[in-house]
Amino acid sequence: MHIKDIKKDNRPMEKMLANGPSSLSNEELLAILIHTGTKKKSSIDISYEIINSVDNLSDLLNLSIKELMRFDGIKDAKACTIEAAIELTRRMIFDKKKRTQMSDHRDCINVLMPLLSNIKEEILVSLFLDSNLNLLSYKKYSGTSFKVGLPASEIIKEAIILGARGIILSHNHPSGNPNPSDSDIESTEAFIEQLTLFNLILFDHIIIGNGEYYSYNDGKLYSI
Repeated sequence: MHIKDIKKDNRPMEKMLANGPSSLSNEELLAILIHTGTKKKSSIDISYEIINSVDNLSDLLNLSIKELMRFDGIKDAKACTIEAAIELTRRMIFDKKKRTQMSDHRDCINVLMPLLSNIKEEILVSLFLDSNLNLLSYKKYSGTSFKVGLPASEIIKEAIILGARGIILSHNHPSGNPNPSDSDIESTEAFIEQLTLFNLILFDHIIIGNGEYYSYNDGKLYSI
């Protein structure tokens, strides 16, 4: 079915104009970004395929332009439109005018899950915090793992530039088991020593697995 075959009042854009964005389903919202379909598929059909390809809606934040272009009907222009909306969402999360405070584990997980969920390779994320535990910025190190080596100097340099007081490290375990390996513990201890030289603090190191996460600060497992 094509968009033109749908009753006008039920078309995504018309629904939004009449009733606001909250009246639309996730698929309809994405269909507006896709705008047009193909000869065989409507924009809604394509949006269903994209959303059904991930486990959680937040996992859309991790889809790259190349991954989006694997879907039939998504070429470079549409992929860039979707990715632009995703990037804007990320930047809203880290808007410096409205600081996000990392006061407990749940605050950290709310920020980290869109960055680290549903990823098959080990990814490292560094959250940079001020003295009041407000999130200043973050940096994602794709393809970096604790087995390969922690990019300590790069993280410390970024922290100094931002005027951060400390850091929360996080990485995922694609195996699903969030318990730290010997390498994780050794690298974390070495990193703490390096931070001390620059009067910086490691507030925590959170390892994310499948439905659970490990807090180095507490030495405990928690459910997501």
